[in-house]
Amino acid sequence: METVLNKIKKEIIKLLVAAKVKVDIDDIVTPPDEKMGDFSFACFGTAKKLKKDPAELGQEIVKKLKGENKYFGKIEAAGPYINFFVKANMIAKLTAETIAKEKREFGKNKIGRNKKIMVEFSQPNTHKEFHIGHSRGTLLGQSLVNILMASGYRVISANYFNDTGAHVAKWLWAYTKFHDKEEPRENIAAFMNRVYQEANEKIAESEEYKKEVSVIKQKLEQGDKELIKIWKKTRQWSINQFKEVYKILKIDFDVYFYESEEEDAGKKLVKELVGQGVANESQGAIIVDLEKYHLGVFLILKSDGTSLYSTHDLPLAEKKFKNIKLKKAGTWSTSGRRCILNSFLRLWS
Repeated sequence: METVLNKIKKEIIKLLVAAKVKVDIDDIVTPPDEKMGDFSFACFGTAKKLKKDPAELGQEIVKKLKGENKYFGKIEAAGPYINFFVKANMIAKLTAETIAKEKREFGKNKIGRNKKIMVEFSQPNTHKEFHIGHSRGTLLGQSLVNILMASGYRVISANYFNDTGAHVAKWLWAYTKFHDKEEPRENIAAFMNRVYQEANEKIAESEEYKKEVSVIKQKLEQGDKELIKIWKKTRQWSINQFKEVYKILKIDFDVYFYESEEEDAGKKLVKELVGQGVANESQGAIIVDLEKYHLGVFLILKSDGTSLYSTHDLPLAEKKFKNIKLKKAGTWSTSGRRCILNSFLRLWS
């Protein structure tokens, strides 16, 4: 399959060959600035063979290329470079023709052949409603998966459910305090969101309520049997809702990760990092000091012993490297916690 870009490059080669210039397709490049055109040819090599000044040769060649051309609206010399400006309607015409001919094969290539890549996306929080922001990230993630697959990569699509932490503690506190044993019969997503909003409103009114939420979070991390039972049941409500959305969007995942599964492993790993001298205690909390790398301070365990996103992200990253055999960690997210995590991983691993 020939790309539209290569078709245009071949037209440039025909013009240059007609002007007595020997040229290879790799000699036609994309200029660094769109003001310099869509494609460019450097005259240095040809000028050296002909023992001419590259800029003067560029002017000579352009004079030979003057005249109406169905592909290029303008061809001009800029010093030793010849710049080609493609007509917009020609790009559209060639692209439409190529799509009509290649159909579903259009755009496919093999640059990722024999390479494996994981794309982790969507990542909704349980005990909250799946909102438009999640939809945007989910569709962008699936688009990236499709593009990579079309480029020959073996793609592993992954999702990470944030099913524990402060937001879950808030929800469970409000549910057990104001909606004990209540079960929504319809529109579960709206019910989950309403309880969460109620939790935030109530907590904002009372310091006592904030303390109660902290107790709920500690109980949840300590494995309180009754609370865990409620958490599992209500978490499943969320997961069912998410999977319904994915069904509508026709999106599936190869791997599902759950933040709650990384809680114990995260705390264990924090202890190991302290023992190795990578992490240390600061005002009761556990941190990794990355100041010398200009990355600030990375908090990995709170002073009350409860975990954070970072506590769970560390063992999850280790799991990906070991179980899925990933080779590198990259800053795939604009989220502060993920960017600093991936920076830390590169230093640590």
